[in-house]
Amino acid sequence: MTVIIADDYTPLEGEYPTTHARILHSGVWADGGVVTASSTATGYYSDGPQSDTTYKKWGANTFPATWAEAYTEYGGSVDCCCIAAHNLGSIGAEISIDYYDGSAWVPVATSQIEDDSPIMALFNQVDSSQWRVSILSAGDTIADSDGVEVMDGDGEDIIVSDGALTAIIGVIRFGKAMQMPQRVYQGFTPSASNRNTTMTTNESATGEYLGAVVLRKSLNASVSWNLLEAQWVRSSWNPFIIAAETAPFFVAWRPDAFGEVDYMIESNFTPPVNSGPKAYMQTGFSGKAYGWE
Repeated sequence: MTVIIADDYTPLEGEYPTTHARILHSGVWADGGVVTASSTATGYYSDGPQSDTTYKKWGANTFPATWAEAYTEYGGSVDCCCIAAHNLGSIGAEISIDYYDGSAWVPVATSQIEDDSPIMALFNQVDSSQWRVSILSAGDTIADSDGVEVMDGDGEDIIVSDGALTAIIGVIRFGKAMQMPQRVYQGFTPSASNRNTTMTTNESATGEYLGAVVLRKSLNASVSWNLLEAQWVRSSWNPFIIAAETAPFFVAWRPDAFGEVDYMIESNFTPPVNSGPKAYMQTGFSGKAYGWE
């Protein structure tokens, strides 16, 4: 799983270090921008990453490749970019997160991607309405000169007949991540170790095992926090609950130490309750995360 922290990243005064969870949800991410892609491979969609769904994807097989979004209604700052439903690790891609400063594109975070798990990139806050993901390069090892088998934007198998690697991304979001005031200490199970797989097995009439088919797969995730100030719960957590009712969200529970990012596609929230005589509350959520393996 992949957390990218820019080398010069420094939380602003009053913010929290990367020992604290970061959450990017629809209440704090930019939306409704105009998309510009450097190129789009056959069978894919340039606007695919704008959707919360993961089946309609953007694909590119000419590198460097860029996917940019210019926002006309989002007036906030950006310090986070999240990516889901991609194959950047499988193709050995190196990516850069860039913003436009009015005259040129400026990179804020760059990294080699090691697997296909959701990505969260954290960087210093920037006020810009134009952002992009740049795929700088991809590995050059392919099956053979006839191409490699990949999935197109509708989830169907296609063959890239020219032997080119195809970078695929289903979801891209930019925004100002919500920072949790308290750390996660215990009672947390990493989603990669908490799998939810539905499968069926086939047996012969004599009981011989003939194989198995995976029908669907996802990851289970749950996390909780204590000692949250009641005012913060009302001003920040409650809007998050409302946002999660209609859209998935990204969460990195301990960005500094573990590159574990989940794209939560279904969630159930524990109602915040007062804990102790002081004005503190405890709450959390559990649910289903996108199964990327």
